[in-house]
Amino acid sequence: FSEGALLCWSPGFCQEALRDENYEVSKAWYVPQLFSQALAEGLDVVIWHSLKENQLPLPPDGKQFGTGLLEFNQQPKFAYAAYKYASEQFTGATFLRAVPGYPNARIYEFSKSGAIFWIAWSLTEAEQVITLPSQPSSITKFFYPPFTPGLTATLDANPAYIVWNAPQP
Repeated sequence: FSEGALLCWSPGFCQEALRDENYEVSKAWYVPQLFSQALAEGLDVVIWHSLKENQLPLPPDGKQFGTGLLEFNQQPKFAYAAYKYASEQFTGATFLRAVPGYPNARIYEFSKSGAIFWIAWSLTEAEQVITLPSQPSSITKFFYPPFTPGLTATLDANPAYIVWNAPQP
């Protein structure tokens, strides 16, 4: 694993995709997936290309991949907020393991400042409920308000940050 990408390639498709809020939401969900997988593979750096979109319509050279964190006018996109949040969560975190036992989910475990956290998402289109090893102190999903955690978590394509303030038993 040396590179991850979520790109918009075709100029005609890109102009439509860049106006589609679902594409922007997908980019925001991709950010914690990219950060967690990069750390799990031992990468030292995650670089997002690019910071800012070109102005639409596409320039004559067609160089627009739809990857910008900011609009051409500097307004933040959803992915910018996701990138900022993920940067805060993963800075100083240590990768511990890929969590086994959840065949239709990708789950990575990290430690940070005495806490343990998982970043978890479904590998299928269907939501799935997973049983947690103990009750976490918080579960956060981007675009949703924090909710009271229990001993289960519902996973979908939107990665969940599951945090235990004390090490798990």
